[in-house]
Amino acid sequence: MAEPLVAQYRNWRGEVSQRRITPERIFFGANNWHREPQWLIEAYDHDKQAKRIFAFAGFIDLDGGV
Repeated sequence: MAEPLVAQYRNWRGEVSQRRITPERIFFGANNWHREPQWLIEAYDHDKQAKRIFAFAGFIDLDGGV
Protein backbone atom coordinates (compact mmCIF):
# COMPACT_ATOMS: atom_id res chain seq x y z
CA MET A 1 0.00 0.00 0.00
CA ALA A 2 1.24 3.50 -0.86
CA GLU A 3 2.20 6.01 1.83
CA PRO A 4 -0.54 8.54 2.65
CA LEU A 5 -0.37 12.00 1.13
CA VAL A 6 0.45 14.56 3.85
CA ALA A 7 -0.99 18.04 3.39
CA GLN A 8 -1.91 21.23 5.21
CA TYR A 9 -5.64 21.77 4.73
CA ARG A 10 -7.96 24.69 5.55
CA ASN A 11 -11.49 23.46 6.25
CA TRP A 12 -14.75 25.32 5.64
CA ARG A 13 -14.45 26.99 9.09
CA GLY A 14 -10.99 28.36 8.23
CA GLU A 15 -9.16 25.96 10.57
CA VAL A 16 -5.81 24.66 9.31
CA SER A 17 -4.53 21.20 10.17
CA GLN A 18 -2.18 18.59 8.79
CA ARG A 19 -4.05 15.73 7.13
CA ARG A 20 -2.81 12.28 6.12
CA ILE A 21 -5.03 11.03 3.31
CA THR A 22 -5.23 8.41 0.61
CA PRO A 23 -7.19 9.88 -2.34
CA GLU A 24 -9.86 7.58 -3.79
CA ARG A 25 -11.86 9.75 -6.20
CA ILE A 26 -11.69 13.20 -7.78
CA PHE A 27 -14.93 14.82 -8.90
CA PHE A 28 -16.63 18.15 -9.60
CA GLY A 29 -19.55 18.83 -7.28
CA ALA A 30 -20.89 20.32 -4.06
CA ASN A 31 -22.06 19.09 -0.65
CA ASN A 32 -23.11 20.46 2.77
CA TRP A 33 -19.57 21.69 3.56
CA HIS A 34 -18.54 22.78 0.07
CA ARG A 35 -21.71 24.48 -1.17
CA GLU A 36 -20.30 26.01 -4.35
CA PRO A 37 -19.62 23.51 -7.17
CA GLN A 38 -15.87 22.89 -7.30
CA TRP A 39 -13.23 20.16 -7.62
CA LEU A 40 -13.37 17.78 -4.65
CA ILE A 41 -11.32 14.80 -3.47
CA GLU A 42 -12.93 11.85 -1.73
CA ALA A 43 -10.20 10.32 0.40
CA TYR A 44 -9.55 8.07 3.36
CA ASP A 45 -8.43 10.24 6.32
CA HIS A 46 -5.90 8.14 8.26
CA ASP A 47 -6.16 10.22 11.45
CA LYS A 48 -9.96 10.22 11.60
CA GLN A 49 -10.10 6.66 10.22
CA ALA A 50 -12.96 7.54 7.89
CA LYS A 51 -13.69 8.67 4.36
CA ARG A 52 -13.88 12.43 3.95
CA ILE A 53 -14.40 14.88 1.11
CA PHE A 54 -11.87 17.68 0.69
CA ALA A 55 -12.00 20.75 -1.57
CA PHE A 56 -8.93 21.15 -3.78
CA ALA A 57 -9.03 24.86 -2.92
CA GLY A 58 -8.50 24.01 0.76
CA PHE A 59 -5.06 22.45 0.29
CA ILE A 60 -2.28 24.80 1.34
CA ASP A 61 0.82 22.62 1.20
CA LEU A 62 0.86 19.14 -0.28
CA ASP A 63 3.36 16.80 1.37
CA GLY A 64 3.35 19.29 4.27
CA GLY A 65 7.03 19.18 5.08
CA VAL A 66 7.27 15.40 5.43
